[in-house]
Amino acid sequence: MRNKRIFFRPLLLYLTILSFYNLDAQVQPDQINIGIILDYESARIYYAPMIINEINTLAGSRYNIQFPGDKIVSGDYDFRKLQQYVEQFLIDEEVDIIIGVGGLVSEILAKSGPYIKPVLAYSIFHSGLQNVPITSSNTSGVKNFGYSLFPLSMERDLETFHNIYQFDNLGFIIYEEYVNNIPSFIDYFLGFLERYDAEAEIIPVGMDFRMAIENIPEGVDAIYVGFLYDHTVEELREFIRLLNEKKLPTFTMIGRPYVELG
Repeated sequence: MRNKRIFFRPLLLYLTILSFYNLDAQVQPDQINIGIILDYESARIYYAPMIINEINTLAGSRYNIQFPGDKIVSGDYDFRKLQQYVEQFLIDEEVDIIIGVGGLVSEILAKSGPYIKPVLAYSIFHSGLQNVPITSSNTSGVKNFGYSLFPLSMERDLETFHNIYQFDNLGFIIYEEYVNNIPSFIDYFLGFLERYDAEAEIIPVGMDFRMAIENIPEGVDAIYVGFLYDHTVEELREFIRLLNEKKLPTFTMIGRPYVELG
């Protein structure tokens, strides 16, 4: 639990400094309502309470902060559903600050400013590839918008993996919503792969991860597993078991947690 708290602390410190001070510059409300939009349901269950606790710890003594239950929502990895939540929260007079958690909602927020209320996006994968503005003072340059970069280790992952196994045709298992809606994320992957003179197969994961494993193309000689957050531990164990049956060298973006599951 301690590691998860540290994971969110930079985001929440930035939120406290940026968002609350922005509100101070306006008419200070008696109560500050924060809305949280998360990519997937398990994040709403596990991460939202941590976010709420951190914000209350950091700023609760100075501000009357509330997190209305109907303003903490998940998009179930549905890009259009997340867009609708963003649109709703932006015009909702009962939401003073918006936090977006996850790659999909962050992509939406990064493209929707400037804003009339403080908005924070976590996680942006790569500010350059996603065309997210950044100023010389490391701010977004977009009114009322701040973001935090996700500590993506893809370049290091592929280098380490290739040192272990010199793949020729690498399969990349990733949520299909990322493939369809954040093409720069795939470009990022393909750009690093070029240096190894290897081919790539993008293997999207939809509602059933079993189908993705069944659809691994012939000729793929290794697998790189991307984000598969919205699954139970039991589902992840089953995913890893089925993947192991393919007997392909495998590396994961998530790292140790997947290794411990099999």
